[in-house]
Amino acid sequence: MHDVFLDNERRSKKESEVREKKARQKTREGGKSWEKSIEREEARCRGIINRERAAEKKRVREEKKKASREKIRLRDLNETVIQRERRLRRNEYERTRRRKKREAEARYLELTPFREDSAIRGMVERYRIEPTTAFDVLTFLELVRPRVRELLDGLRGRTSRNIRLELICLMGKELEDGREELKEASFITGNYKLHGIDTLTVVIWEQMKDKILLEFSRYQKGGSNFVLKRVQRFKNEDRMKSETVQKTSVHELQCISDRFVDDLVAKRDLLKQKGVYPYEYMDDHEKLDMSRLPPKRFFYNGLKMEDVTDEEYERAKKVWKTFGMKSMLDYHNLYLVTDTLILSDVIENFRKESRETYGLDSPWYYTAPGLSWDAALKKTRIKLELISPRCIDLSKMESVVE
Repeated sequence: MHDVFLDNERRSKKESEVREKKARQKTREGGKSWEKSIEREEARCRGIINRERAAEKKRVREEKKKASREKIRLRDLNETVIQRERRLRRNEYERTRRRKKREAEARYLELTPFREDSAIRGMVERYRIEPTTAFDVLTFLELVRPRVRELLDGLRGRTSRNIRLELICLMGKELEDGREELKEASFITGNYKLHGIDTLTVVIWEQMKDKILLEFSRYQKGGSNFVLKRVQRFKNEDRMKSETVQKTSVHELQCISDRFVDDLVAKRDLLKQKGVYPYEYMDDHEKLDMSRLPPKRFFYNGLKMEDVTDEEYERAKKVWKTFGMKSMLDYHNLYLVTDTLILSDVIENFRKESRETYGLDSPWYYTAPGLSWDAALKKTRIKLELISPRCIDLSKMESVVE
């Protein structure tokens, strides 16, 4: 009887342990399910918030598109044909300007000088610029100018330094059998001195550039028949005009001196040099009402593919302040007047030199070659025989027979 009681007690104890174990397991499972339910609820809330944000962004985009379409519709409704053509040309011009500016910046990055090993170490420093794009001589020299000036500024010191530039070009000419002969031509400037820290590197650079261009011109005119490979057409009348004005002495600018009275001497002297004008920026009459000078970046010259210098922009600001200008229209009118008068002075100076040198009056000639022809005949005193129409006919017949 006692054994049966012990067995029942052990069985009930085991059953209670099993029930407690199952209860603890259910409790643990219940806690995990509660945590999972919280995570599911948080994920659902995050999804709702993200969908609401996406819907709000989409709604804002749609409103902006709708407003833009409405603005374009109103513009097209009120815009004339001429205004539309002008706007399209302006947009195309702006895209072209940005593209040219990016190309110029890319070319500028390619023209980084690197130092070469010299045979005379410690005595000679040699730097080389190897372009990866084909350039004509003038464009290449203009693009490398800031790089070379940086090198020259770095070479200035308390002792004198001899510097020299060398331009190596790939030249080519076509042979009689149709083949093409290539050769390298070297154009050297000779030695220039950097005298201490006060030397103007811009002056030295201009002298060396003119020397290279002169040597290149002599090489092509010397009968070698070699031409620069892959020549790019480059015509810059504005640059030619600026250089001509710079070579004209200030005291010889009589037209601009007569235009401005003597009590404005300080103001007049400001105008004896060609100014700068934002040609590409001034594409609308409304911009003439601007009350201040445009920022420097708007004076970018797409023809030269370069910005104005700090000195030129500061001089434009000084002109604006000195003449008390109230709007861009005042600057516009003053620029046109002074530019015309400076060109008149240049022409008058050329006329004076032509009279003094050759005894010929240049305005009486239609072209510069005509003036050069008469000057050559006058100075050489060569007498040319008159060519009759009969001689012309005979020469033609002889050429046909041959």
